[in-house]
Formats: sequence, C-alpha cells, structure tokens
Amino acid sequence: MRGRPHPASRAEQWLERALSRHAWARGRAWNQPHRSGPLTALIYVDLAWFAERVVVEVDGPEHRAMAHYERDRWRDNELGLERFTVLRFTNDAVLGDLDLVINQIERCITARRTPSEEATNP
Repeated sequence: MRGRPHPASRAEQWLERALSRHAWARGRAWNQPHRSGPLTALIYVDLAWFAERVVVEVDGPEHRAMAHYERDRWRDNELGLERFTVLRFTNDAVLGDLDLVINQIERCITARRTPSEEATNP
C-alpha cells in the first residue's frame, strides 16, 4: 500500500481498515497524484489501483457544492478517457453500508484483473 487515508476523513479511515483485511485489495494507493499527460492538470485521487486502472473517490459534503461537483465531473471524464473506472461513494455510503462499498470495489478490481474472454479466446 502506498500513501495513507486522509487523517481528517473518518470514511477513508474506515474504508482502509476494511480493505486491509482482503488479499484482493493489494496494490492500492491512497491520496496519490496522477497526471495523464504533459498538458493536463495534476489530479489527486483518493484511492487507486493504478495497475488495474481503478479509482475510488470518497466524497464528503463539500462535493455537493456546484463548483466542486462540476470539477469532479471533469476529473471523472479525464480519467475515463484514460480507461480508468471511477467509483464514487459518499461518506455516508462508506460509513453506513461499508459491506456494499467493499463488494463493489472488489467486483471492479477482480474484473480488471481477470483476462477478458476475448483476450483468452481469439
């Protein structure tokens, strides 16, 4: 694991505690910078599996503000253009239904690690 959950984010702390119990969650990186190219802005992602091209964002109430919401859409678009899957969860979702959040992350990571049928059966 690289990086750490944000110390002021209880949701990130809980999520890391849960992920640390799962072997499939290896390779994760918390609060790391990412730049898609020399002309793009530096993006800090909450949680990523860079090899699998999966980003998880844990959104607090500040993400409801229009400017923040719009900036999030631009970031998601930029990451999507790079073939990242972006999973977004609110703090309330992480704190209130952690098992469902973990399940969705696991399904995404597992799918990205499993070779596609097309690649294995040309």
